[in-house]
Amino acid sequence: ACCNLGESFQTNTTVDVTYRDGVTGSKELQVLGLAAAYTQLLTVNAPIITGLGTTYGVYGIPGTQIEQIHIVKGPGSVVFGPESISGMINVELKDPMRTDKLFVNGYLDGYARAELNVDKTFKLNKDLSTLFSFHIDRFRMKTDQNDDSFLDMPMLQNINVLSKWKYEAGNGWFSQNSVKYLNENREGGQSHFYNDINQSDPLIYGQQLKTNRFEFYGRTGVVIPSSNYKSLGLQYSYVLHDLSGFYGPRSNNGRQQSLNLRLIYNQAIGMLNSINAGVSYRLDRINEQFGNFRLNNDLNMPGVFVENTFTSEGSRPLSIIVGGRADWANGELVFTPRGNVKWSADKNTDLRFTIGTGFKTANILAENPNIKVSSREIVIQEPLKFEKALNYGFNLNRKFEIDYRKGSIGFDLYRTQFSNKIIPDYDTDPTKVFFNNLIGKSYANNIQVEAAYFILKPVELKV
Repeated sequence: ACCNLGESFQTNTTVDVTYRDGVTGSKELQVLGLAAAYTQLLTVNAPIITGLGTTYGVYGIPGTQIEQIHIVKGPGSVVFGPESISGMINVELKDPMRTDKLFVNGYLDGYARAELNVDKTFKLNKDLSTLFSFHIDRFRMKTDQNDDSFLDMPMLQNINVLSKWKYEAGNGWFSQNSVKYLNENREGGQSHFYNDINQSDPLIYGQQLKTNRFEFYGRTGVVIPSSNYKSLGLQYSYVLHDLSGFYGPRSNNGRQQSLNLRLIYNQAIGMLNSINAGVSYRLDRINEQFGNFRLNNDLNMPGVFVENTFTSEGSRPLSIIVGGRADWANGELVFTPRGNVKWSADKNTDLRFTIGTGFKTANILAENPNIKVSSREIVIQEPLKFEKALNYGFNLNRKFEIDYRKGSIGFDLYRTQFSNKIIPDYDTDPTKVFFNNLIGKSYANNIQVEAAYFILKPVELKV
């Protein structure tokens, strides 16, 4: 039996999966020790999980739909936007032309968590194929094994339907599009709370959140016949997210519409260089109400970018990616330069260097869901600016072989310096939480060592 995206990193030391609060069971994916808000999460290169979807977005991608997960430490490429600060995670879904014709997966455990996945592919002709995927998971048992009167895990029902189409012709044209609908009902709180009876009872705490979400995303492009490789592609996505519910006595309702467009031109220059250049546009309309607090978080951001990739072959191959972008974000011009270097000292040793900046808007309610399960009043004391940071770091990876068994050792050293960061202040007043722009310093240093070795032919040990 599989999982969802939030349960797919148990054996990966780069990504930490952490709980943000115990009542709702919300999880986040952390790279380099920083909160998930600073990791850009992409689905087939599209920024789908943003805004209101940040809180529970990792539950919305079933593991059975996932083909590959790509992880980048540090800022990454400017092509995908300026939001990546500590890292980037890109989830590639199953390819309708290359996956199983029929896949059925069911699961039931001792806690009465039930799950069903059905994937079916259809090959309409030699150029066009489609994938239909249905997922449902349901957990409705009330468990309180530590006898604190609160549920150990929230009750959950998640229904997920995906339709993916892929067109790949021999004349250079390519198109891949996905439509997805998600319906989720999440309930938490005290074990003796019942929605239909106790919702207005101030002596019993309960929580419920209903989500309806529609996604459309894809990419269409063409390879232009010429002596040098040339291609032109358009990437696009649209998200409509509606939520309604309550946390104790306070209601919680929200609506988000997001549009992302990205036009990319790629051309090989000689034998060693390749350039990506293009324009992008992002539009967010986010409105959320929590009790008496209302928040509008809109973003209108056109941008341009250019990036050059240098690659040399040989016994010690070298890759250098240098790029920059300029975005006009809500009337503010922001530049984002980035650079990445990979050098193979020999066939078993790789060294990587990265440096770059990034910025993002702060979605304070979605990124701090623990506030909602408290009784604190939310106070924004000044207009919140963009969160901005510089990230730079170094990675060394060495492969080896002892007694005919393979192993590897990796070393990471990264630093993130914020020029502005939105930090919730819980200490000034115990009945309130204050949000302000950064005063003073905010930085994170990350050091990590990972070793892996096959102690037996089929058994790998990681430390």
